[in-house]
Amino acid sequence: MVILTPSEASQLQGLIQAIPKQTRDAFASKLDKYKNVPPSPHSIRSNIYPTTPEYDELYKFCVNNVNETLPLAMGYLFNDTEETFSGLGSMAVNICIQNKFQDLKLILNDELQSRKYTEDGLYRVSYSAVSIQRRLAKKILNQ
Repeated sequence: MVILTPSEASQLQGLIQAIPKQTRDAFASKLDKYKNVPPSPHSIRSNIYPTTPEYDELYKFCVNNVNETLPLAMGYLFNDTEETFSGLGSMAVNICIQNKFQDLKLILNDELQSRKYTEDGLYRVSYSAVSIQRRLAKKILNQ
């Protein structure tokens, strides 16, 4: 489990509070609309995000407002009150960091590869997408 230190949490909270309320509300609304789209047979069988108007709207908003949406997405990513929030945050962070932070992604990948086995040679359980995104988010915050 990856959690923020108190200083990282404070830093993230400061970044979130610096974003205009209108932008925070718009992001939350678009994420909520996407979350409430009923699952389709395609989305149930696939882990590829279905192209829906709600997803397209969220995607465009994240890409067009990346500096504001990245901290907001990280806020959702580190929200442990409901698993759905972390998953939505992971997806939104992924949208925001496309083609960015390649150096941090490489460092993270090296760290994960070096921890593939325990000290006694047993294979570790794979990291979840949320765990990997949280590790990357921590690196971005500490950059």
